[in-house]
Formats: sequence, C-alpha cells, structure tokens
Amino acid sequence: MPALFLLGPSKWAPGHAAPALPAWLQEHLAGKEPPSPLDIRRALAARLGEDGQRVEVMESFPDLAGQPKAEKFARIIEDQGVGRFVLYWPFGANRSGLDVEIGFVLERLRRSELQGEDVRVLIEDDGAKRRAGALEVRPDGAFGFVSLEEGERTTYYDDLVLYRALIPFWADYGELLELLENIAGD
Repeated sequence: MPALFLLGPSKWAPGHAAPALPAWLQEHLAGKEPPSPLDIRRALAARLGEDGQRVEVMESFPDLAGQPKAEKFARIIEDQGVGRFVLYWPFGANRSGLDVEIGFVLERLRRSELQGEDVRVLIEDDGAKRRAGALEVRPDGAFGFVSLEEGERTTYYDDLVLYRALIPFWADYGELLELLENIAGD
C-alpha cells in the first residue's frame, strides 16, 4: 500500500495557537507546549504509525546540501513510495509554505502522475469559532475555495477542486484522526 504524505503548515499565524488537544494526541507531542501545526502533524503520523500505517511528514527528512525543496519533495515521494497526499488545514495556521507544496502536488496532477482522489484537503470547521475555509458555488456554477480567515490566500486551492481532489471537513481532532485512518487504509 502506498505511503501517505501528510503536508501542512508549520506555524500558527500571529495571534493563533492550537486548541485543546485530546490526550491521545498529546501523548505523541513529546511535551511540546504549545504545539505547532508541524508538531501536530508529526504526532498524527506517529499515532497512525502505531496502527501500521505509513505516513510521512516532509520536515522529518533531512535536507541534502544543495538540494532544492522541489527535489526533496520528489525524493521523499520516490524513496518512501508515496501515492496519496493529505493537506492538513487547521484554523489559524500560517499556510504560506503549504501553497508551495500544493504547487508540487498540482504539477503531479497536471502530468497525470496522480488522480484527484489521491489528494485530500482536510479543512477544520467546527461550525462555530474554528472555521478555516469552505467551498462555495461561484456565479458560473463551479465550486471554489474561500478562506474564512482574514488575510489567508487560497490561490491554488480552486485548482485542487478542478482536479477533483476530495475535500472533507473536520470539527475536532477525533474526526481528523478518523479521516486520516480511513485515507491511510484505502
């Protein structure tokens, strides 16, 4: 079974922090307080690894001297047998680096190296305070992304919709884990 590449932001945007996290996730945070989105991705990967799932986090691999990030991305995919991609989108995270990773994924979609169903965008939306983004129907009838966070761009997210990436929403970290377990088990 191909490995899952868990992509996402590394830091919280100014004025934001992680919500209260469940005990099962805190066990994997190695005492990091407050945890960053990167810490949370690593903890999620560790939790899924307990069930024998292969989940990779880009920042867990060393940079090679002189190797561009695009090459590092490709190296991990090839060396680890990555075939599925998850873009973790929590409320309040600084997603600027994620936009670059989305570009790498979009290029693979464009070249038909991936299919839309190989890519998931997991968006936090608790229906109240923690609403990162949403899908909306545009005037032309097409679906598109809208960020519900001030100042956050979604330039390439509409392209993911066009390539038919799957876009589930999650309200809490229990739901997020369940989504990841289902994706990793596909």
